[in-house]
Amino acid sequence: MLFVLSFLRFDEENNSSQDDKKNKQKRNTGRPLLQIIKQPKYIVAVLSGMFGYGVMSFVMTATPLAMNQSAFLFNDTALVIQWHVLAMFAPSFISGNLITRFGLIKVMVTGVIFGLICIGINLLGTSLWHFLTALICLGISWNFLFVGATTMVTDTYRPNEKNKAQAFNDFAVFSTVTVASLSAGALQNTFGWQMVNIGALPLLFIILFALIWLSYNSQQIQEV
Repeated sequence: MLFVLSFLRFDEENNSSQDDKKNKQKRNTGRPLLQIIKQPKYIVAVLSGMFGYGVMSFVMTATPLAMNQSAFLFNDTALVIQWHVLAMFAPSFISGNLITRFGLIKVMVTGVIFGLICIGINLLGTSLWHFLTALICLGISWNFLFVGATTMVTDTYRPNEKNKAQAFNDFAVFSTVTVASLSAGALQNTFGWQMVNIGALPLLFIILFALIWLSYNSQQIQEV
């Protein structure tokens, strides 16, 4: 391998010009981060990503505990989680086309509706079919909200602002997911399955109201 690599020759002139371009790009990082994250559209996108992913992680993490307390077998719990994961990623084949056809906000509102359906089913009962149907709806909800929020974020920054805008978004989203995952078990054991689902409702309503507000005020909001 070292013998083969010894025959490689690099064009120093091209490399230096590429380095100059990279240095110029690094120096021109666009608007300050605070100015980017203060945009209404950016705020709605980050909130949707945070709470959409947070609700999914929160309810999903508590589900095996709730099923165990309801005396379900491990195979039943595994079946529910398997279908949930399938519902999370299978819609990705069409979610992009749905956004193109029906619009970003409509798809994200549909994601909120699926989340509310999930909570409603969980509050109605604790049979295997309740858990299975609810977790399928939860997976679809996560897909529409996460894909939608990720798409919306890309509309709020310029190419040279990508790194810091995406970094802040990822930090906010995955910090929320961490808190949701770590708190789900404790809340499930302390307050029970019903309260876990009721506790997730305000987050979904925040997303819904934020999307409705953005829809009605989209003409007044300046584009990047």
